[in-house]
Amino acid sequence: MYVFAPDDPIISAYQNLFPELFLPNSKMPADLRRHARFPEMLFSVQAEIYRTYHMLDPQSFYNKEDVWELALHSSGQDNSSEPVTPTYVMATLPHETEPEFLLLMPFTPRSKNNLIGLMAARCDGAHLGETVVYQLSKQELIPGPMNVAAYINQDPNISKDLSLWNQQGSHVLRGQILILPVGNTFLYVDPSTFRPTRGACRN
Repeated sequence: MYVFAPDDPIISAYQNLFPELFLPNSKMPADLRRHARFPEMLFSVQAEIYRTYHMLDPQSFYNKEDVWELALHSSGQDNSSEPVTPTYVMATLPHETEPEFLLLMPFTPRSKNNLIGLMAARCDGAHLGETVVYQLSKQELIPGPMNVAAYINQDPNISKDLSLWNQQGSHVLRGQILILPVGNTFLYVDPSTFRPTRGACRN
């Protein structure tokens, strides 16, 4: 096993118990190292904690004045909502010039659907394990996944096609909306699959 966080006390304890089992990450073969990624479960825990602990002012923290929520997305045919899950993507972070492999999680203010923050975990090269958070303006309402889903459903051309595909036993499977940083803005991607009655799929 390869250690990427040698200062972690739990890893240190395991290393003392099984010294021959653990190696520094510098010993990992290059072909294997290219496939290393930030753990999704660890990222989910960090995002859950950060939505409260991003507040640095003691009074705001005590009163929970600026608690964030994990962004919601539409799910199922009944347009019910559920929290987004972390998503691996290839994207270029602001102030960077090359695309990289990232794990992303969007945040919204409590009880609202506009986007307030985006957390990214980096997976490539020496940046593996780094997390960055982009906190967005409270004065400018930037659409979150639920807002974008509503815009899509209200578009007459798209809603007409969705209604047509959802008839006679066919249905449209829609994934959670991806929010990708592009320069100083965001690109929203709504992955959808049309599944006819006979079982074939068309994207």
